[in-house]
Amino acid sequence: MAAKAFSVRLPEEVRDELAYLSEATHRSQSSLAIEMLTEQIHAKSRKMKAIQAAKQDIKSGVFHSGEQVLDWMESWGTENEKASPEPDLFENTEL
Repeated sequence: MAAKAFSVRLPEEVRDELAYLSEATHRSQSSLAIEMLTEQIHAKSRKMKAIQAAKQDIKSGVFHSGEQVLDWMESWGTENEKASPEPDLFENTEL
């Protein structure tokens, strides 16, 4: 994937922390920033996609229980990250 330049203004406190991490890890500030931004953007995107899917579920009358969703979300970012669960509640199901 081709990389393109992108400029962003960081608060001084964040810049200082990035400089510290760069020195401590012997990695460039740019590579650290790219890695961290990529991780956060992917995580936020997954969450937004899950929200959109939930909105579609509401329209269809198919739902996920709170327990099921929490169990799934707690796995995010771990080595054992779970796939999106199948719905376990349907329009006429009692909670």
